[in-house]
Amino acid sequence: MKFQFKHKKVIITLAACAVIALGVTGTYATLTDVAGKVMNHFSGEEINTHIDEDFPPQEVIPGATLDKDVKVANDGPSDAFIRARVTISPEGMAETLGKDANWYYNTTDGWYYYSKVVAVGSKTTSLFTQVKLDGQLKENLDVTVYQEAVGCGHYTAEDEVPMQKIMEAFEKVTTK
Repeated sequence: MKFQFKHKKVIITLAACAVIALGVTGTYATLTDVAGKVMNHFSGEEINTHIDEDFPPQEVIPGATLDKDVKVANDGPSDAFIRARVTISPEGMAETLGKDANWYYNTTDGWYYYSKVVAVGSKTTSLFTQVKLDGQLKENLDVTVYQEAVGCGHYTAEDEVPMQKIMEAFEKVTTK
C-alpha cells in the first residue's frame, strides 16, 4: 500500500508542476504579445462645381428686365450640397426675378441653399432667370453670384434632405 501512496504523491506533484508551468507560460505569452501596426488613410470628398450662366446680349437701359439664367453645375466626382450668394452693386439698383422654389433664402446668413443633393453631371434649377433694373439706374451695375459646395455624406440625389441638415453641412466646414 505504501508503494501506491508514494506513487499518488508523485503523480499529484507532477500534475501540480504541469499546471504551474502552463500558468507561467500562458502569462508570459500574454505579457509579451505584440499587436501589428495598423495604418488608416482618410481623405475628404473631392467636389468640383461651377456657375452655369446664360446671359444673352441685350440692350441695357434703366427700368429694363434682362434675361440672366443662373444655375450651378456639379462636375464631380462627388455628389454635393450647393449654396449661393447674390450681390448687386450699387445696392438697390436691381432685383433678381424668377427664383426657383428649390432655392431657400436664409435671412440670417444671406445665402441661398439648394434644397436637393446635386448629383455628379447635374445642375441645380435656376437660382434666378431675370434681373430687373431700377428706372433710376445711371451707372454701371454688377450682379455677382458666388457659390460653394460641400459633400453630402451618405445622402443621394433621390433623398429628401431636411434644409437644416444641408445648412449644418456647410456650418461644419466653415466654422472653426
